[in-house]
Amino acid sequence: QMMSRLNEDQKRVFDKVCQVLQNKNQILRLYVSGEGGTGKSFLIETIKHWIRINLKKATAISAPTGIAAFNTDGLTIHRMFQLPVTHESTPKYVQLSDMVLKTLRDKLKNVELFIIDEVSMISNVTLMFINLRLCEIFDTIDTDDGFFGRKYILLFGDLLQLSPVKGQSPFVKMSQSEVQKYLGTMGGSDLWRLFDYDELLINMRQRSDNTYRDILSRIRIGLITNFDINVLQSRKINFKESNCDERLNELCIYMNQLPIDTICLLPTCYLCKVLNTAMLDRVDGDEILLIAEDDVDCGPAMKKKVQKTLEDKDDKVSETAGIERVIAIKIGAKVMIRRNIDVTLGLVPG
Repeated sequence: QMMSRLNEDQKRVFDKVCQVLQNKNQILRLYVSGEGGTGKSFLIETIKHWIRINLKKATAISAPTGIAAFNTDGLTIHRMFQLPVTHESTPKYVQLSDMVLKTLRDKLKNVELFIIDEVSMISNVTLMFINLRLCEIFDTIDTDDGFFGRKYILLFGDLLQLSPVKGQSPFVKMSQSEVQKYLGTMGGSDLWRLFDYDELLINMRQRSDNTYRDILSRIRIGLITNFDINVLQSRKINFKESNCDERLNELCIYMNQLPIDTICLLPTCYLCKVLNTAMLDRVDGDEILLIAEDDVDCGPAMKKKVQKTLEDKDDKVSETAGIERVIAIKIGAKVMIRRNIDVTLGLVPG
């Protein structure tokens, strides 16, 4: 039933993948591009179901963020491949302990295909880490063409969308200095060249709104027209007041008239905090303060120094993994999660 709903673009990619998986006559490494709305997520779901029903095998789906992983019923890349995480820099690659490696091998032994979504947000270093982890798990480090554990790999995403938060895009060859820094070895590496390319062109999301679809397509490639600007300007909020506080009040009134799931994007964290505070003031009820408590686990000699460092970072959210010192809430207030709590339950940022 899902196969019958594939359009010709999706069917072409689907047939290509299934043919390789059935015949097992080559290693599948394929990058599938396509702008938003071309049905990448539905294609992923269809391929996963076909593998489960016809091959009696599993598909491992991962993505760089919690919300992207949840949307495809997968895991984050770092959780899937047990990659190291730091909040201020990219860590070096670390091999797994024998116990963790044994556990991971057991979990992934029935996986026929690895799918990585939103690949534009994955750095070239992270792509290399995924390659090394799969080589480690499936013991192909010294095997001819043993990249990615000689497993079937599908990459999905639009390289004209979000780029990696830190690091270079996945298609950029790692320099000798990067390889030395993150892997401790010499020589450059270009994993992107291993992947074939296909693209989904039929937009399924905005089929009933050609104007909006075409505007988004032109914005995507940086070719916005005067017509596009005029259409977008027609949605501009025209404030009646000139005073900042009065404009903030106008914005709050406007926001309260919108659907509950509407998201307001602001250019700075400070402006976001100002609007959040103003919106919270309009919610009836007592304000509840959630105050973070730091547990310091070190010797007495270091404790005072560590506590001083923590106090200095109280108002520096960028240095505390995005965690606020104090959060004010009320019963009935809208809350947005900013860190992964449980991807399987959808408790993810956004």
